[in-house]
Amino acid sequence: MVRACDACQTLQPSQQQEPLMNNDNPTNPFESISANFFVVTGKALFVVADCLSAWPVGKPCKGDTTTSNTIRIFCRYFCEASVPLCLRTNEGPQFTSIDFKDFMKRWGV
Repeated sequence: MVRACDACQTLQPSQQQEPLMNNDNPTNPFESISANFFVVTGKALFVVADCLSAWPVGKPCKGDTTTSNTIRIFCRYFCEASVPLCLRTNEGPQFTSIDFKDFMKRWGV
């Protein structure tokens, strides 16, 4: 009915929601994770979320989002939690740098 309505088609949102893409199907917690930096109530956090359960883990980062600090945070995370098989990010500069890619490759991510 909506597809046949000219007014509905004219007034529909211009930016359609993208389909949800799930490239992997994790079977264990923290096997596949998403990570990013956030500022909440003036505090900078590094947040990792498990793709299976959506469980978040936040670490204070004091606003330092450089590649070297990102690598240090991941080193601690890997030792405290586990090393994931898959990592998703927003592809910010700290996540796309050669140093970070080499670090992930060494850890098998």
